[in-house]
Amino acid sequence: MNWRSYKRSSPAPAATAIPVGLPAVVAVALVLGAAVCAPVSAENATPTEAAAREHPTAAPKPSPGAGPRPFGLSIGAGAGYVPVAKGVNAWEPLLMPHVEAQLGRRVVLGTGGLAVRVLGVPGEGASGAAAGAAGGPTGDGAGATNGSPRVRLTALLLPNFGRYDEHLPADYDGIGDVPATGEAGLDVGVRLWKGLEATARLAADALGRGHRGSYAAVGVRWRGAFPRADPDGGGGISRARLQCALGADVVAGTRHYMEAYYGVSETQARRTAFDTYDAAAGLEAVRAHVTLALPLGPRVIVASETTAMLLVGTARRSPLVRSPEQGATRLIVTYRL
Repeated sequence: MNWRSYKRSSPAPAATAIPVGLPAVVAVALVLGAAVCAPVSAENATPTEAAAREHPTAAPKPSPGAGPRPFGLSIGAGAGYVPVAKGVNAWEPLLMPHVEAQLGRRVVLGTGGLAVRVLGVPGEGASGAAAGAAGGPTGDGAGATNGSPRVRLTALLLPNFGRYDEHLPADYDGIGDVPATGEAGLDVGVRLWKGLEATARLAADALGRGHRGSYAAVGVRWRGAFPRADPDGGGGISRARLQCALGADVVAGTRHYMEAYYGVSETQARRTAFDTYDAAAGLEAVRAHVTLALPLGPRVIVASETTAMLLVGTARRSPLVRSPEQGATRLIVTYRL
Protein backbone atom coordinates (compact mmCIF):
# COMPACT_ATOMS: atom_id res chain seq x y z
CA MET A 1 0.00 0.00 0.00
CA ASN A 2 1.37 3.36 -1.03
CA TRP A 3 0.43 6.20 1.30
CA ARG A 4 2.06 8.92 -0.82
CA SER A 5 -1.34 9.83 -2.21
CA TYR A 6 -1.96 11.92 0.88
CA LYS A 7 0.58 14.40 -0.41
CA ARG A 8 -0.10 14.08 -4.13
CA SER A 9 -1.60 17.55 -4.30
CA SER A 10 1.65 19.14 -3.13
CA PRO A 11 4.83 19.36 -5.23
CA ALA A 12 6.66 16.06 -5.23
CA PRO A 13 9.90 16.08 -3.25
CA ALA A 14 13.14 15.36 -4.99
CA ALA A 15 13.92 11.66 -4.99
CA THR A 16 16.60 10.67 -2.56
CA ALA A 17 19.03 7.87 -3.30
CA ILE A 18 18.93 5.06 -0.78
CA PRO A 19 21.52 5.44 1.97
CA VAL A 20 24.16 2.72 2.01
CA GLY A 21 23.23 1.74 5.54
CA LEU A 22 19.47 1.29 5.02
CA PRO A 23 19.58 -2.43 4.14
CA ALA A 24 21.68 -2.99 7.25
CA VAL A 25 19.19 -1.01 9.34
CA VAL A 26 16.30 -3.10 8.02
CA ALA A 27 18.20 -6.32 8.71
CA VAL A 28 19.07 -5.24 12.24
CA ALA A 29 15.46 -4.25 12.95
CA LEU A 30 14.23 -7.65 11.78
CA VAL A 31 16.79 -9.47 13.94
CA LEU A 32 16.05 -7.31 17.00
CA GLY A 33 12.32 -7.79 16.59
CA ALA A 34 12.81 -11.54 16.46
CA ALA A 35 15.04 -11.46 19.54
CA VAL A 36 12.48 -9.45 21.53
CA CYS A 37 9.55 -11.65 20.56
CA ALA A 38 11.20 -15.07 20.63
CA PRO A 39 10.91 -15.80 24.39
CA VAL A 40 7.22 -14.94 24.47
CA SER A 41 4.59 -17.65 24.77
CA ALA A 42 1.89 -17.07 22.18
CA GLU A 43 -0.64 -18.55 24.59
CA ASN A 44 -0.32 -15.39 26.68
CA ALA A 45 -0.88 -13.03 23.77
CA THR A 46 -4.02 -10.92 23.73
CA PRO A 47 -4.00 -9.27 20.28
CA THR A 48 -7.24 -7.81 18.95
CA GLU A 49 -8.30 -9.35 15.65
CA ALA A 50 -10.20 -6.24 14.54
CA ALA A 51 -7.74 -5.21 11.82
CA ALA A 52 -7.33 -8.67 10.23
CA ARG A 53 -5.36 -7.28 7.29
CA GLU A 54 -1.83 -6.20 6.38
CA HIS A 55 -1.16 -2.49 6.40
CA PRO A 56 0.96 -0.31 8.66
CA THR A 57 -1.71 0.11 11.32
CA ALA A 58 -2.65 -3.55 11.46
CA ALA A 59 -0.36 -4.23 14.37
CA PRO A 60 -1.92 -6.40 17.06
CA LYS A 61 -3.55 -4.01 19.51
CA PRO A 62 -3.92 -4.96 23.16
CA SER A 63 -7.30 -4.40 24.75
CA PRO A 64 -7.18 -2.55 28.09
CA GLY A 65 -10.44 -4.08 29.26
CA ALA A 66 -11.86 -7.54 29.31
CA GLY A 67 -12.25 -7.65 25.54
CA PRO A 68 -12.66 -5.66 22.34
CA ARG A 69 -15.41 -3.08 22.36
CA PRO A 70 -18.12 -3.58 19.73
CA PHE A 71 -17.70 0.02 18.55
CA GLY A 72 -14.67 2.29 18.67
CA LEU A 73 -12.77 5.04 16.88
CA SER A 74 -9.02 5.60 16.73
CA ILE A 75 -7.23 8.63 15.28
CA GLY A 76 -3.56 9.39 14.93
CA ALA A 77 -0.66 10.02 12.58
CA GLY A 78 2.47 8.31 11.36
CA ALA A 79 5.82 9.00 9.75
CA GLY A 80 8.11 6.77 7.75
CA TYR A 81 10.78 6.36 5.11
CA VAL A 82 9.57 4.43 2.06
CA PRO A 83 10.47 3.69 -1.60
CA VAL A 84 8.83 5.98 -4.14
CA ALA A 85 7.90 2.90 -6.21
CA LYS A 86 8.68 -0.80 -6.45
CA GLY A 87 12.22 -1.41 -7.62
CA VAL A 88 13.08 2.29 -7.94
CA ASN A 89 16.33 3.35 -6.29
CA ALA A 90 14.80 6.36 -4.56
CA TRP A 91 13.23 6.85 -1.15
CA GLU A 92 11.30 9.66 0.47
CA PRO A 93 10.03 10.64 3.92
CA LEU A 94 6.36 10.05 4.55
CA LEU A 95 3.66 11.64 6.69
CA MET A 96 0.24 10.03 6.91
CA PRO A 97 -3.00 10.36 8.89
CA HIS A 98 -4.66 7.47 10.66
CA VAL A 99 -8.40 7.05 11.19
CA GLU A 100 -9.94 3.70 12.03
CA ALA A 101 -13.46 2.81 13.14
CA GLN A 102 -14.49 -0.54 14.54
CA LEU A 103 -18.14 -1.12 13.61
CA GLY A 104 -19.35 -4.05 15.66
CA ARG A 105 -17.16 -7.08 16.12
CA ARG A 106 -16.71 -7.93 12.44
CA VAL A 107 -16.15 -4.67 10.54
CA VAL A 108 -13.20 -2.26 10.54
CA LEU A 109 -13.18 0.84 8.32
CA GLY A 110 -10.43 3.43 8.03
CA THR A 111 -7.66 4.99 6.00
CA GLY A 112 -6.26 1.49 5.47
CA GLY A 113 -9.46 0.27 3.81
CA LEU A 114 -12.40 -1.91 4.78
CA ALA A 115 -12.16 -5.33 6.44
CA VAL A 116 -15.15 -7.55 7.16
CA ARG A 117 -14.72 -10.78 9.11
CA VAL A 118 -16.75 -13.32 7.14
CA LEU A 119 -15.81 -16.44 9.07
CA GLY A 120 -14.03 -17.21 12.31
CA VAL A 121 -13.82 -20.85 13.39
CA PRO A 122 -12.69 -20.96 17.05
CA GLY A 123 -9.95 -23.29 18.13
CA GLU A 124 -9.62 -25.24 21.33
CA GLY A 125 -9.81 -23.08 24.43
CA ALA A 126 -11.24 -20.11 22.55
CA SER A 127 -14.94 -20.81 22.75
CA GLY A 128 -17.40 -18.27 24.05
CA ALA A 129 -18.44 -20.61 26.86
CA ALA A 130 -14.89 -20.98 28.09
CA ALA A 131 -14.37 -17.24 27.89
CA GLY A 132 -17.51 -16.58 29.89
CA ALA A 133 -16.48 -19.05 32.57
CA ALA A 134 -13.18 -17.24 32.92
CA GLY A 135 -14.93 -13.88 33.24
CA GLY A 136 -14.01 -12.81 29.71
CA PRO A 137 -16.15 -11.75 26.77
CA THR A 138 -18.33 -14.09 24.78
CA GLY A 139 -19.59 -14.03 21.21
CA ASP A 140 -17.73 -13.33 17.97
CA GLY A 141 -15.10 -11.19 19.61
CA ALA A 142 -14.16 -13.70 22.27
CA GLY A 143 -11.61 -15.41 20.11
CA ALA A 144 -9.80 -12.11 19.58
CA THR A 145 -9.06 -11.87 23.29
CA ASN A 146 -8.77 -15.46 24.39
CA GLY A 147 -6.98 -16.82 21.32
CA SER A 148 -7.20 -16.18 17.57
CA PRO A 149 -9.64 -18.33 15.56
CA ARG A 150 -8.28 -21.56 14.16
CA VAL A 151 -9.58 -20.55 10.73
CA ARG A 152 -10.51 -17.02 9.71
CA LEU A 153 -11.79 -15.54 6.46
CA THR A 154 -11.85 -11.78 5.92
CA ALA A 155 -13.20 -9.81 2.96
CA LEU A 156 -11.13 -6.75 2.06
CA LEU A 157 -11.56 -3.55 0.09
CA LEU A 158 -8.22 -1.73 0.00
CA PRO A 159 -6.94 1.43 -1.68
CA ASN A 160 -4.07 1.13 -4.14
CA PHE A 161 -2.53 4.52 -4.79
CA GLY A 162 -0.63 3.48 -7.88
CA ARG A 163 2.55 5.09 -9.20
CA TYR A 164 2.87 8.64 -10.53
CA ASP A 165 5.55 10.21 -12.70
CA GLU A 166 6.08 13.20 -10.44
CA HIS A 167 7.35 10.97 -7.63
CA LEU A 168 9.96 9.19 -9.78
CA PRO A 169 13.57 10.17 -10.56
CA ALA A 170 14.24 12.19 -13.70
CA ASP A 171 15.35 9.21 -15.81
CA TYR A 172 11.85 7.72 -15.44
CA ASP A 173 10.18 10.77 -17.04
CA GLY A 174 7.70 9.62 -19.65
CA ILE A 175 7.18 6.14 -18.24
CA GLY A 176 3.61 7.12 -17.39
CA ASP A 177 1.33 6.73 -14.41
CA VAL A 178 -0.17 3.62 -12.90
CA PRO A 179 -3.57 5.04 -11.85
CA ALA A 180 -4.86 4.72 -8.32
CA THR A 181 -7.56 2.11 -7.87
CA GLY A 182 -9.31 -0.05 -5.32
CA GLU A 183 -8.54 -3.70 -4.61
CA ALA A 184 -11.07 -6.30 -3.52
CA GLY A 185 -9.80 -9.46 -1.95
CA LEU A 186 -10.00 -12.27 0.55
CA ASP A 187 -7.61 -12.88 3.43
CA VAL A 188 -7.38 -16.39 4.90
CA GLY A 189 -5.58 -17.49 8.03
CA VAL A 190 -5.16 -20.99 9.48
CA ARG A 191 -3.62 -21.35 12.92
CA LEU A 192 -0.91 -24.00 12.85
CA TRP A 193 0.49 -23.95 16.37
CA LYS A 194 0.01 -21.47 19.21
CA GLY A 195 0.71 -18.06 17.63
CA LEU A 196 1.92 -19.45 14.29
CA GLU A 197 -0.49 -18.94 11.39
CA ALA A 198 -0.44 -19.80 7.70
CA THR A 199 -1.77 -16.89 5.65
CA ALA A 200 -3.01 -16.38 2.11
CA ARG A 201 -4.41 -13.38 0.26
CA LEU A 202 -5.97 -13.03 -3.16
CA ALA A 203 -6.71 -9.51 -4.40
CA ALA A 204 -7.82 -8.06 -7.71
CA ASP A 205 -8.38 -4.63 -9.23
CA ALA A 206 -11.96 -3.79 -8.28
CA LEU A 207 -12.31 -0.69 -10.47
CA GLY A 208 -10.62 -1.82 -13.67
CA ARG A 209 -8.37 1.25 -13.84
CA GLY A 210 -5.18 0.49 -15.75
CA HIS A 211 -6.15 -3.19 -16.12
CA ARG A 212 -4.27 -3.92 -12.92
CA GLY A 213 -4.97 -7.65 -12.82
CA SER A 214 -4.64 -9.60 -9.59
CA TYR A 215 -2.03 -10.97 -7.22
CA ALA A 216 -1.73 -13.63 -4.53
CA ALA A 217 0.45 -13.80 -1.43
CA VAL A 218 1.13 -16.92 0.65
CA GLY A 219 3.16 -16.99 3.83
CA VAL A 220 3.37 -17.49 7.58
CA ARG A 221 3.00 -15.15 10.55
CA TRP A 222 3.77 -15.45 14.26
CA ARG A 223 2.21 -13.21 16.88
CA GLY A 224 2.86 -12.90 20.59
CA ALA A 225 3.19 -10.53 23.52
CA PHE A 226 6.06 -9.55 25.77
CA PRO A 227 5.09 -8.50 29.32
CA ARG A 228 6.97 -5.56 30.78
CA ALA A 229 7.59 -4.76 34.45
CA ASP A 230 5.35 -2.39 36.39
CA PRO A 231 6.58 1.20 35.97
CA ASP A 232 6.36 1.67 39.76
CA GLY A 233 9.17 -0.84 40.20
CA GLY A 234 7.05 -3.17 42.31
CA GLY A 235 8.20 -6.18 40.33
CA GLY A 236 4.71 -7.06 39.07
CA ILE A 237 3.57 -7.28 35.50
CA SER A 238 1.50 -4.42 34.15
CA ARG A 239 -1.46 -4.81 31.82
CA ALA A 240 0.53 -3.08 29.09
CA ARG A 241 2.26 -5.65 26.88
CA LEU A 242 4.52 -5.27 23.89
CA GLN A 243 2.66 -6.92 21.02
CA CYS A 244 4.72 -8.27 18.16
CA ALA A 245 4.18 -9.93 14.80
CA LEU A 246 6.81 -11.57 12.60
CA GLY A 247 5.95 -12.67 9.10
CA ALA A 248 7.16 -13.61 5.64
CA ASP A 249 5.38 -14.29 2.37
CA VAL A 250 5.83 -14.84 -1.35
CA VAL A 251 3.89 -12.71 -3.87
CA ALA A 252 2.93 -13.63 -7.43
CA GLY A 253 0.94 -11.65 -9.98
CA THR A 254 -1.02 -12.13 -13.19
CA ARG A 255 0.24 -10.78 -16.50
CA HIS A 256 -1.79 -7.56 -16.23
CA TYR A 257 -0.50 -6.97 -12.71
CA MET A 258 3.15 -7.50 -13.67
CA GLU A 259 2.83 -5.40 -16.84
CA ALA A 260 1.40 -2.47 -14.88
CA TYR A 261 4.43 -2.19 -12.59
CA TYR A 262 7.32 -3.78 -14.49
CA GLY A 263 6.48 -3.84 -18.21
CA VAL A 264 7.80 -1.35 -20.77
CA SER A 265 5.70 -0.94 -23.90
CA GLU A 266 7.01 0.31 -27.24
CA THR A 267 5.38 3.68 -26.59
CA GLN A 268 7.06 3.96 -23.18
CA ALA A 269 10.39 2.89 -24.68
CA ARG A 270 10.19 5.67 -27.27
CA ARG A 271 9.53 8.25 -24.55
CA THR A 272 12.32 7.02 -22.27
CA ALA A 273 15.72 5.37 -22.39
CA PHE A 274 14.34 1.99 -21.26
CA ASP A 275 14.21 -1.04 -23.53
CA THR A 276 10.87 -2.71 -24.18
CA TYR A 277 10.04 -5.46 -21.69
CA ASP A 278 7.21 -7.96 -21.66
CA ALA A 279 6.47 -8.77 -18.01
CA ALA A 280 4.92 -12.23 -17.89
CA ALA A 281 2.86 -13.62 -15.01
CA GLY A 282 4.88 -15.14 -12.21
CA LEU A 283 6.63 -14.49 -8.93
CA GLU A 284 7.07 -10.88 -7.91
CA ALA A 285 8.73 -10.73 -4.49
CA VAL A 286 9.66 -12.33 -1.20
CA ARG A 287 8.78 -10.15 1.80
CA ALA A 288 9.47 -10.13 5.52
CA HIS A 289 8.12 -7.84 8.22
CA VAL A 290 8.31 -7.08 11.93
CA THR A 291 5.49 -5.18 13.62
CA LEU A 292 5.63 -3.96 17.23
CA ALA A 293 2.89 -2.19 19.21
CA LEU A 294 3.12 -0.83 22.76
CA PRO A 295 0.33 0.85 24.77
CA LEU A 296 1.43 4.01 26.57
CA GLY A 297 -1.81 4.18 28.52
CA PRO A 298 -5.40 3.03 28.26
CA ARG A 299 -5.95 4.96 25.00
CA VAL A 300 -2.57 5.63 23.35
CA ILE A 301 -0.70 3.04 21.30
CA VAL A 302 2.65 3.43 19.55
CA ALA A 303 3.27 1.00 16.69
CA SER A 304 6.16 0.46 14.31
CA GLU A 305 6.51 -1.61 11.18
CA THR A 306 9.70 -2.56 9.38
CA THR A 307 9.51 -4.41 6.08
CA ALA A 308 12.05 -5.86 3.68
CA MET A 309 11.30 -6.93 0.10
CA LEU A 310 13.37 -8.79 -2.47
CA LEU A 311 12.07 -8.66 -6.05
CA VAL A 312 12.46 -11.95 -7.92
CA GLY A 313 11.66 -13.54 -11.27
CA THR A 314 9.89 -11.42 -13.88
CA ALA A 315 9.92 -8.34 -11.65
CA ARG A 316 13.65 -8.47 -10.95
CA ARG A 317 14.53 -8.74 -14.65
CA SER A 318 12.57 -5.60 -15.58
CA PRO A 319 14.71 -2.66 -16.85
CA LEU A 320 12.64 -0.43 -14.54
CA VAL A 321 14.08 -2.16 -11.48
CA ARG A 322 17.23 -0.45 -10.23
CA SER A 323 16.99 -1.67 -6.62
CA PRO A 324 15.61 -5.21 -6.25
CA GLU A 325 16.24 -5.11 -2.50
CA GLN A 326 14.05 -2.57 -0.73
CA GLY A 327 13.11 -1.74 2.84
CA ALA A 328 10.71 0.61 4.57
CA THR A 329 10.00 1.67 8.13
CA ARG A 330 7.01 3.42 9.72
CA LEU A 331 6.10 4.72 13.17
CA ILE A 332 2.45 5.37 14.06
CA VAL A 333 0.85 6.89 17.16
CA THR A 334 -2.89 6.35 17.68
CA TYR A 335 -5.41 7.55 20.24
CA ARG A 336 -8.57 5.59 20.89
CA LEU A 337 -11.58 7.80 21.52
